[in-house]
Amino acid sequence: MPSPSLYNIISILAVIPPEIQDSADCSLLNDVVQSVEEITQLAHKCSDLSYTGKLLMQSDLDIICEKFNTHIKSLCELSSSDCFSPSALLFRDLQLLLQKTI
Repeated sequence: MPSPSLYNIISILAVIPPEIQDSADCSLLNDVVQSVEEITQLAHKCSDLSYTGKLLMQSDLDIICEKFNTHIKSLCELSSSDCFSPSALLFRDLQLLLQKTI
């Protein structure tokens, strides 16, 4: 079962204001959404014991962790660019949640 942090990330992503969705930063948000979906599927596989091997599971977890680290760096850069804009606050919240998740 996915962690509460993943559910928090999903809930933030579900209510992204249209002005942020239409911005150039939307591709980063789409990447975060895709990574959250991947980790959710991975969590279900782990809890269902449907993995074909421990090394494959570890490899998939390493890949997801690296993606989250990349997203955290990108969100950090975006949130520091304009610290009081709505998108900067959203990016900061996502950054903090991703850091708690990994």
